[in-house]
Amino acid sequence: DQENLEIKRNLHFLNQKQKILSQIREFHSLENSMEATPDSLFTEIENLAKKSLVSLTDMKPGELKEAGVLKKIGLNLRLEGGMERILEFMYAVETSKSQFLIEKYQMIPKAKGAEGVLCNMTISRVVIP
Repeated sequence: DQENLEIKRNLHFLNQKQKILSQIREFHSLENSMEATPDSLFTEIENLAKKSLVSLTDMKPGELKEAGVLKKIGLNLRLEGGMERILEFMYAVETSKSQFLIEKYQMIPKAKGAEGVLCNMTISRVVIP
């Protein structure tokens, strides 16, 4: 019985070790993703737009704020697509591992009788320079 308890305890420790190592790997990948350039952010947003099947018609750098060792990079986007697709894109942006934040958005219907919406959006991301 003592041996079984010892084995169970060791298995528990091994399981905890695997969880900790997994979290360390995840933290390192997040840390590396925070060291971003505006070009890499553009590429990432373009990829999210493609996956969500929305048309990214314009993307420009936005406001840049510095707070201590961190920088907050803004991006101004113009999108076209169906309402559901735009909402999918917004969800993808907010839940990406890159931790983008949608600061503001405005949606207006396309021309009368046309399906879909036009969306202007400002997003930001905190990066380590």
